[in-house]
Amino acid sequence: MTTKLVNQELSRQVIVGAIIAIVLLPIWIPFDYLVDPVNFETFLALRIFGILTISVGLLIFIRTGSQVEHYKKSAMLTYMALILSMLPMCILTDEKLPYYIGFSTVFFAVSILVVWPLRYFATPMLISALILGIAHWHSSSDWKSMVTGMFLTINVCLMSGVASWLMHRNFLINENLLNQLESLSNTDRLTGLHNRRYFDIRLQDELAHAKRNNTATTILMLDVDHFKKYNDHYGHQQGDECLRQFGNCVQKSLSRQTDFVARYGGEEFVVVMPNTDIDGAELVASKIIENLEIAQIPHCQSPVAPYVTASIGIANTKSVSAHEIVELADSALYKAKQSGRNRFVSA
Repeated sequence: MTTKLVNQELSRQVIVGAIIAIVLLPIWIPFDYLVDPVNFETFLALRIFGILTISVGLLIFIRTGSQVEHYKKSAMLTYMALILSMLPMCILTDEKLPYYIGFSTVFFAVSILVVWPLRYFATPMLISALILGIAHWHSSSDWKSMVTGMFLTINVCLMSGVASWLMHRNFLINENLLNQLESLSNTDRLTGLHNRRYFDIRLQDELAHAKRNNTATTILMLDVDHFKKYNDHYGHQQGDECLRQFGNCVQKSLSRQTDFVARYGGEEFVVVMPNTDIDGAELVASKIIENLEIAQIPHCQSPVAPYVTASIGIANTKSVSAHEIVELADSALYKAKQSGRNRFVSA
């Protein structure tokens, strides 16, 4: 979810920045004619070139899915188009200052909207210093005009750099908040394990991956034996603590990072084990039962044992849907209960 939202935010910045540049460039066309009619045709051609280049880059970016991997190319294309279309104007015309201001305005607007993420927030400062400095040095011999131009250049550099840094910092803060929000939305508040929502999403992904690679996915459905009797005797608060300890025992039984446990609902838990056969799953189920025995969570009302135990159903498949594999595991869990509990049964 976070990656998708970040992609959307980056895409929005690229599109908005490009549109601002496309809108600002033609606005200056009447000004070109009034200030420098001699070079008007050249200026008009340069502005049309800039508009077309940015428009083409924007269309390519949108058609390729607005992905982050295309972000840098789109940003650099926008910059090159602006530089190639506006730098000759600063050099050719005798009216330097208005074009410095115009160039700086467009460059500043695009820089803070296009370049600020992905660690490129220093780019506008460096490019504006280089381009404006070279243009002004090349075209001016009056020291007052040079001081004015350099002062403008420094201001644009600082504004672009500071604004870009602030927006980049804001971007990182928002990304961190999105990560926290995603984590909360996928976490069971009681046990701290993954929740049912996370399980549903991950199981779909794991089954699709297993189908592509012709591997098996195994799930374990677990149920705390006689949990209603536990709640009736010890109370609901102690029942919550029991579920937390139970979840910890299951979590400790998993040795691979690709395996995960989630709270399915109530006293039911589920373990997903990608690329695992029945033998491997049964080893994990045995480990869970062993860890529960070691934990010795008291359950004096259980007819199975004086401590909390679990019934486990195992399902393993390469081709069925998420709904079907859950049904298979649930059916195996039912058989484990019918067989006396505190055991596992494989579908």
